[in-house]
Amino acid sequence: LDHVEELRGRGLSARRDGKSLRLGHPAWALQGAHEALADDVDLVFAVDGMHVLTLTTDEEIRVDARAEIDALRKHGLSIHILSGDRAARVTRVANALGIDANDAHAEQTPEDKAAWLLAHGERALFVGDGINDALAADVAFVSATPSIERPFLPAKSDFVFSHAGIAPVRWTLETGLRLRRSTRANLIFAAAYNVFGASLAIAGVFHPWVAAVLMPLSSLFVVTRTLFTMRAPVDTVSRRSPMRSVASADASTAESTRALRLVLKEQR
Repeated sequence: LDHVEELRGRGLSARRDGKSLRLGHPAWALQGAHEALADDVDLVFAVDGMHVLTLTTDEEIRVDARAEIDALRKHGLSIHILSGDRAARVTRVANALGIDANDAHAEQTPEDKAAWLLAHGERALFVGDGINDALAADVAFVSATPSIERPFLPAKSDFVFSHAGIAPVRWTLETGLRLRRSTRANLIFAAAYNVFGASLAIAGVFHPWVAAVLMPLSSLFVVTRTLFTMRAPVDTVSRRSPMRSVASADASTAESTRALRLVLKEQR
């Protein structure tokens, strides 16, 4: 094979004996030829635009996927799918996950995903797992990727999670909310402590040794309170959140399972 090339969002191309070989997205592999294909066809192998072979895959939704999506909705998040798959396949997955059909965007090229995020995801977390998601990861406010065998996105992502499924997205959100509340409380305490302490010091009420004792105690209190707050069980965190979410998925995931890519958007 000569001139082997992988084209993002399309597939593999090569040449042999002067003939063009393509394996990938049906419309691209057939070079624009109009040929009726079943809705579940994922890949087409074609020679000079002539259909030679079709390949199909099946999705297996993780048992916890819908529950996790419902949990994200309780945080005030909206979930969208951005997928390069054909419309019928994307609709089936959206229905299985309880996602509205209007929020399931099919036949999205890498450029389409990036454009959608630029138009809708000004405060977005995009979670993707393949080379087709690289452009979207670049333009997303925050990006993440599961730790799988394909190394395309980790270098571009803000964080990587190794736990199976999409639960780490919820854990990250809930941990961030706890940290934000803790930080605000610590800042309020620090401001009140310094105003009160400075007032007493100026009035001459504090002896130097009292200030020397209170200073490390206040720091110890802040650190201890933060550690206690961050150890709180994830599922007991309040579901009230100013964030909402968008998601993306492709069929060609490891072990023929469906991997969701999420985008969190902060509402103002």
